[in-house]
Parts: sequence; C-alpha cells; structure tokens
Amino acid sequence: MSGKITKAKGGFKPRSRLQNIHPQHFEEKIIKTLWEMKKDHLAESTIKVTNHRLRLIAKTVNLNDPDKVTEYLANKEGKSGYIDSLTSTYER
Repeated sequence: MSGKITKAKGGFKPRSRLQNIHPQHFEEKIIKTLWEMKKDHLAESTIKVTNHRLRLIAKTVNLNDPDKVTEYLANKEGKSGYIDSLTSTYER
C-alpha cells in the first residue's frame, strides 16, 4: 500500500490518499452507473466487475474529475488489456 506513513498509537499505519475526499463524491457515480446497468438488463457478473473496477479507480482519484482519472489511467502500470478494461468501465 502506498502513501505516507504516519505515527499511530501502537505503531505506524499508511495514510489514506482519500482522507480529504468524501465517499459520496464517488459513491453516487458508482451507484448511478450500476443502477443504469441493472435497468439495461446487463448480467449480474458484469455489474459486479464494473463495481469492483470503479471502486479500484476511486481509491486513487476522484471519479468526478475526468482529467485526474484520465491521467491516472494513462500513467497506470499494467497490461494494456487490463488498463483498457478500466478505461471502458469508467466511460460507462
């Protein structure tokens, strides 16, 4: 887990990257996307994968900031197929 390390009672713990971002900033977007997918009768497995991928992106950047998400995905290390799947998930 990356992030700055802060001294905590009983030891050290990583500081969350999202400590200043309120969960509703990305929670609303995720729920709206999943609901639209459900209304479009997409498979439950597709909805679950989308939920996982959006939450993965939201751990690092605010989903309501397209420029930051684009920058994050452009700089993400990994196989191009995986990054393409993250990109297409965000674009839903």
